[in-house]
Amino acid sequence: MSIWLEFWIAGIAAILMFVVALFLLKEEYAPGELGLARIGAGVQSIILGMLIGFVMAPLRVSLLADTSPEPAAALGFLPALIILVLIRQGLLARAPLIGKPMRAYRKGMLRRQIGEATKVLARLDGMDGKKVNV
Repeated sequence: MSIWLEFWIAGIAAILMFVVALFLLKEEYAPGELGLARIGAGVQSIILGMLIGFVMAPLRVSLLADTSPEPAAALGFLPALIILVLIRQGLLARAPLIGKPMRAYRKGMLRRQIGEATKVLARLDGMDGKKVNV
C-alpha cells in the first residue's frame, strides 16, 4: 500500500472525527473547558486517525489482497489494539502533556451522553404514560 494513501486515510479520518467532535461538544457539556475539550478532541482524533490509516487500512488491504500479508501491518495490530484499549479506558487522561485536554474532552462527551440518555428516557417514560422526572 502506498504511504501517500496511508497519509490521506489517516488525515481524512482525523479531520472527520475532529469535525464531528466540534459539532457535538457545546459549552453546556464542557463549562469553562471548551477550548481544552476541543484540543483533547483533536489529540484523540489524530491518534485514532493514525491507527486507522497506518495500521488498520494496510492490514485490511494486505488480508484482502491475493498476496501474502505485509509483516509490518500485521505487527502493528497488537500495539494498535493496546492503544485502542487505553483510549477506551481513559488512561490517556493520565498522560503528562495531553492529560488535561483529554480529561476535559472525555468529561464533555460523557456529560453529553448523559444528557442525551436522559432525554431518551424521558421520551420512553412519556410513551408508557409515566410521570416524567427531568
